[in-house]
Amino acid sequence: MAPSTLLKLPLSWLRTLKARLLLASVLVIAASVLTTASVLLARVELRSEQAVLDLESSHIEQKAALLGQRVVMLQRMMRAAAERMPHAAATDADEAIRFLEARMALTTTLDHLFVADARGHVVAVHDGQRGRTSTVDLAGSGFLRRTLDGLPMVSEPMPDPFGGKPVVVLTMPVMGPGHRVVAVFGGTMRLDRRNLLDDLTFTPRDERQQATTLLTDARGTIVAHPQGARLLADAATEPMMAAAVARWVTQGRPVEPSAIVWRAEGQFFAIAGVPGPDWVLFRIVPDGQLLGGIEEACGEAMAWAVGVAVAGGGVILALLTLLLHPLAQLRERVRRLDADGGVDDDWPRAAGEIGDLGVVLQRTLRERAAGEQQQRALMAQLGSVMAAAPIGIAITRHRQFELVSAEWCALLGWPEGALVGWPARDVFASQVDYDDLGARVLASFVRDEPYAGEHEFRRRDGSHFWGRLTGRPVDPGTPGAGTIWLLEDATHQRAERERLAWSARHDGLTRLLNRVAFEERLRAQLDSGAPGVLLVLDLDHFKQVNDAAGHAAGDRVLREVAALLLQQLRGNDVAARLGGDEFALLLSPGEVAGGLALAQRLCEAVARLGVEHQGRWLGVGASIGVAEPAPGATAAAWQEAADAACYAAKRGGRGRAVSLKPGAASQAGLAWTDN
Repeated sequence: MAPSTLLKLPLSWLRTLKARLLLASVLVIAASVLTTASVLLARVELRSEQAVLDLESSHIEQKAALLGQRVVMLQRMMRAAAERMPHAAATDADEAIRFLEARMALTTTLDHLFVADARGHVVAVHDGQRGRTSTVDLAGSGFLRRTLDGLPMVSEPMPDPFGGKPVVVLTMPVMGPGHRVVAVFGGTMRLDRRNLLDDLTFTPRDERQQATTLLTDARGTIVAHPQGARLLADAATEPMMAAAVARWVTQGRPVEPSAIVWRAEGQFFAIAGVPGPDWVLFRIVPDGQLLGGIEEACGEAMAWAVGVAVAGGGVILALLTLLLHPLAQLRERVRRLDADGGVDDDWPRAAGEIGDLGVVLQRTLRERAAGEQQQRALMAQLGSVMAAAPIGIAITRHRQFELVSAEWCALLGWPEGALVGWPARDVFASQVDYDDLGARVLASFVRDEPYAGEHEFRRRDGSHFWGRLTGRPVDPGTPGAGTIWLLEDATHQRAERERLAWSARHDGLTRLLNRVAFEERLRAQLDSGAPGVLLVLDLDHFKQVNDAAGHAAGDRVLREVAALLLQQLRGNDVAARLGGDEFALLLSPGEVAGGLALAQRLCEAVARLGVEHQGRWLGVGASIGVAEPAPGATAAAWQEAADAACYAAKRGGRGRAVSLKPGAASQAGLAWTDN
């Protein structure tokens, strides 16, 4: 059939069996080609993805190992130099300068070399050009204190004590008589210029090459970055690295040489620890850069599917025109049934299925009258079934009850048959619920699925109950045929689900929110723009109560602490048990000073709690951390700040409340074990 002829066909032709068969055939051909191509491409992509994951794992592990070897090699050079340092250099600045000038080979990597005495005071420093005395005091630095204990150290990223630029400091103890540390030999390595870190991070010039590499210390502070301005920043604030850093933090900030590699959101992520300095290497690469033209191949498969379908459609159309001509004759005879009423004459004769169809039509007409009689008998049987069914059954048409079983009436408190002819609306407790029901039922029937849902119904005496309502059309092809409904009492099942839902979000012992629900509330409070004040409370000496008086006594103390917290709640405040003897309060927006005052009152109240055991009083106390979120902080960072403040309270003597300024959490530490 020519295209011009096809355009002239009436729209009614598109509703014919020939047109539908043609369309179905074209769709089957296209779907077959596209499905086969898609399955093959999906398998190729899956294998390619695994190969890329293995390659990225090997790549980042090699980089991390190479960086670790470089640092170890540099430390060996410094150790060799430290072993040759005269002990007089620890106190004599001139002697120290002469020693440093003899070590200029190290300045190819290190920017400043220095000698510090056993108290942490820098005796002399050399910047590669000249040596000089120095008044810098490193005694308060953690890395120097550990070096004075005899350990070579690589410091956390920090401003250069001799120049202010971002650096890491490498130190080596100088041993004297009796294996006593008499001095420290050290050097600073700037992070914003070429050195042993330079080839690890880069910004590609080719726009198609978009891999990004980042180096941090074990706390997530950036050590190496393509942009010097980002040095010493928190890696969690990097847009490209946010997902990788979040997963690393969730797994407990591991610093392991074995790589962690995965694919998500169109990117390949890789993480590996650097042995030696305890650094972490992050790498992210767009999957399109590594997987290549998988998407282009899908587009080509679609084009081929359309082309093959169109060509096959032309062949099928010609065959259908020839094969379905007897069917057209049969259709004309069926159209004349109402006019002549004949059943057994003037039917077209044809072989195969079309001839069989003519015979079936004649037999169907003869059987129709007998079927009507059978239908009346079936309706009588249906009434008997509905009367005996243990579940409520009803049939509605045009939103009115046509058939209602005795059980349906009993559930609603009505006598049998009383609801026939009533509007279905009258048994629902809510007009809004009933109005919404129609749209939901229609959506289910369109998907060829039965409707199922729970609704609140009203009994004859005005009381309400929850029922499970199930419905399906009497005849899916005839919307006006009505709907058959099943109804059963679901009040007890609903109450049980609500009880289980409550248990999933609350602590069974104290009935406070559990950790999961509290962290959700914490994130929601941050998202609202008015985060408020967070208190984290950890009991002091609670382990003594458990060990001496038993867990039952400990549980009683925990419930009493929970009761104290609930007494302090106001407005939208919430209290939670985070686990063990750790609790938290999230206060409505206000000043930290108010939260600190409340925390101190709680410390005093908790100090009065305890249990009597074997003639002696076993009391507990509380250390409380108070924190507001820093600008742009995550919920985890906010909670970390409050934990750090709580730890500071413990270190400060316990039984007290402490508030740390935003950003101070990283200096306070986060873990304690002594209760």
